[in-house]
Amino acid sequence: MKKFFLVIFLTASIFLAFGSGKQAETGPFAWSMGLQNTKTNTLVPFSAPVQSYDGEQFRILIKPDKDSFFYVIAQSPDGNDVVVLYNGPIKSGETWYSQVIELTPPGGSESLYIIASRGEQTSLSRLIASANANGKAGSMADGKADASLVQKRAIINEVLSLRSEVSQFKEQAETPVLIGGVARSTQDAAEATQYSGLEVYVKTISIEH
Repeated sequence: MKKFFLVIFLTASIFLAFGSGKQAETGPFAWSMGLQNTKTNTLVPFSAPVQSYDGEQFRILIKPDKDSFFYVIAQSPDGNDVVVLYNGPIKSGETWYSQVIELTPPGGSESLYIIASRGEQTSLSRLIASANANGKAGSMADGKADASLVQKRAIINEVLSLRSEVSQFKEQAETPVLIGGVARSTQDAAEATQYSGLEVYVKTISIEH
């Protein structure tokens, strides 16, 4: 398998509980997201492409206000390598931390897709499960699944299709909020971005290095 341009440190994803984790409700919801530079221990703006360099490390923080389903998917600059960092539920009030992502040569523009949904996106989940089934030594979450290029592109195409569908709906203005807690040198609280007003979101973070 071709080496992916993001080195994923294989530590378990971390959750910090801040709420009771009630059952999922229907209707719009609010959720917060931050991109943390783990070397400087700060959250960095991501509304525009993030300018970075080889060796820099990041991780994603997510916190929903209701039980919700999330997908976090990374794509290499040439588009041929795809790693599913997470696909599953996050409970109300919990803060989820991704694995540490390190930028490695060759350079280019890495894409991180974050899909937030009131419930599971079954088509996307099926594509991920199919790609994982090809893994001889692991899953796409640890970079070891020997998924075909066709399967990887199918996952990205489904993400882009979702993004196109939801782009026609108007969400509320983004607002700054505090996110985080004491976990592996994460700041006690840091300013992140909150989204609200829709049932499904597809956010893209571009990191150029």
